[in-house]
Amino acid sequence: MALDEVRNRAYAQALRRVITPESVVLDLGAGLGTLGLLAAKLGARRVYLVEPEDVASYAREIARANGLSDRVQVFQGRLEDVVLPGPVDVITSVMTGNFLVEEDLLPTLFRARDLYLKAGGVMLPSEGVMEVAPVSHPQLQAEVFGPLERDHLGLDVSCLREPLANTIRWGRRRLGEATPLAPPTDLFPLEFTTAATAACDAEVTLKATASGPLHGWLGWFRMRLGNEWLSTSPYEAPVHWRAAYLPVCEPRDVVPGERLTLRVQRPERGPWTWTTGVGQHEQRQSTFFGMPLTLETLARRARNASS
Repeated sequence: MALDEVRNRAYAQALRRVITPESVVLDLGAGLGTLGLLAAKLGARRVYLVEPEDVASYAREIARANGLSDRVQVFQGRLEDVVLPGPVDVITSVMTGNFLVEEDLLPTLFRARDLYLKAGGVMLPSEGVMEVAPVSHPQLQAEVFGPLERDHLGLDVSCLREPLANTIRWGRRRLGEATPLAPPTDLFPLEFTTAATAACDAEVTLKATASGPLHGWLGWFRMRLGNEWLSTSPYEAPVHWRAAYLPVCEPRDVVPGERLTLRVQRPERGPWTWTTGVGQHEQRQSTFFGMPLTLETLARRARNASS
């Protein structure tokens, strides 16, 4: 992930436009420190690498090996547990998760912005947009649900259809084999420079442009790096982020011109819920139902969330 060439080349191009000899840069969730070290190599006066995991030790080694130790300071710890020497001119990060918000990293980015970014400072990326497309994918449909339609060694396992239908699948190559039933459309824009929350509740309405069974929705995001956009679409050059596949429990045949709707809801650190409409027919699914949850488990999760 840290050496994702497509991604890092896009970041380097954006950094090149904003780094000056006076720049102070924060690389948040730095990992190996690739982005911050690129900023230092471009001439930034000071670079802070914040990384909670032990991989921070490699960032120190790479800084030393490239003669950048005098300008790079590594802080191993969570943002909440470290104190930077002062405000910064640029925050760069890869705090965008799969489908933008999946890994709940953006709240930490917003906290860093509020604590350390100077007025008029730059964020790379500065915004993200979730995109979706209705798709037909008979191969994946058969792969996932086919085994449930026959006995498994004499066992009836058809009860697993509900949890499977409420499970998001993540990937790139296989999802890129899906056939779009309409062009991709923007679902949820998020402005990183002003957003207070990464909670998603968004809806789109579109018209089908092709015939076929609607098996699910592909979801990915694009993000703004300076003047350019980097897409994580499975139909674009591969990057380390994975696309999402939101299956439809009951596939529906659609024809060109038919009205399709999708509503996606996902509170921070909560389950995904997606509601699909085809004409007058509507069905709602949620990852909340993707795993069995007893009352005891729910009570324990509630206690952990409040502690």
